[in-house]
Amino acid sequence: MTEKLDIDLELSALLDGALETDRARAVETRLAADARLAARYAAMRSDKAMLKDLYGPLQERPLPQAWLSRIEESRRPKPLLPWHLAGAIAAVLLVALGAIAGYRALAPREPAGIVDAALAARAHPDGQEIAVNDANLPKAVLNETKRRSVS
Repeated sequence: MTEKLDIDLELSALLDGALETDRARAVETRLAADARLAARYAAMRSDKAMLKDLYGPLQERPLPQAWLSRIEESRRPKPLLPWHLAGAIAAVLLVALGAIAGYRALAPREPAGIVDAALAARAHPDGQEIAVNDANLPKAVLNETKRRSVS
């Protein structure tokens, strides 16, 4: 399959005059030796002639103005980041920052007693009992404190 593709490419290049002289001679020698290959080359040459007859007159006509405008437009530098994409990114960031700020504003605060109890416990490393106001501590901290004092 790849050999057929390679020879078709070489035949097309020969037809267009794009092969180097040595390679063109080698392909022409192969054409002289292989009748099927010569028939395929003749069909390609016939197709090229038909296309030239059909579309040759179009070569003299100027390109339509709409095409020239599109070509010119495609040559203009494009913005690095289109405005609608930049706006979408800004909106997402704004929503994310608003969500973070809202969470921080509405998040439950830890009772001040926990920090005070922790600092007081550090101040008395000898195991001395420290009175803590139970109303300021969450139940999980109270349960943990009671469990440690039992063991």
